[in-house]
Amino acid sequence: PHDYLRANAKSKLTSGPACFGVMFQLYRDQLSTNIEDSTDIWLSSDADRDTWISMLKSGKNLASSYYRTVREKKYSPYIKVATLKIAKIEGDDPARNTKTCEDLSFNPWNGNIELHKPLGIVSRMKRRVYNASRRTRNTINNLPTQTWER
Repeated sequence: PHDYLRANAKSKLTSGPACFGVMFQLYRDQLSTNIEDSTDIWLSSDADRDTWISMLKSGKNLASSYYRTVREKKYSPYIKVATLKIAKIEGDDPARNTKTCEDLSFNPWNGNIELHKPLGIVSRMKRRVYNASRRTRNTINNLPTQTWER
C-alpha cells in the first residue's frame, strides 16, 4: 500500500518507544573518505578493515585491485552526535498532525551552505530533486510554491 511506512511506524510506536543514535563520520582525505564516489567505503575501525580484506581475499564483492586501497585507508570512526527518542504513542490515530507533516519539506541545501555545504556529486544531484519534490508536494497540497534555489 502507498502508506506502508505510516502503518509500520504506527505499529512500532504504539507498541513501545523508539530510540535512534545519530552518527557522523568525519572527512579524512580523498583516499580514506572519498566524497565524490558514493560506492567507496569509509573504514571506522580495525574490524572494518579486516572484514573488507577478508572479502577481497575471497573474491567477494570487489576486485582484488581494491585490496591495496583498503590497506592504505585511514579510519574515520563513528561519532555519536545525538540521540533521537520517540515516545510510545497512545490512541487510535497517532498521526493527528498528518496535514502538517504532509506539508513539510526537507532540503539540506537550505541554511548556511558556506558552513554546512552538502558534499559530493550525489548531494549536488539531490539538490534539484529536493526542490522538484517540494514544488510537486506544494502543488498537490495546494500550498504556495516558494523558490529556495540559490
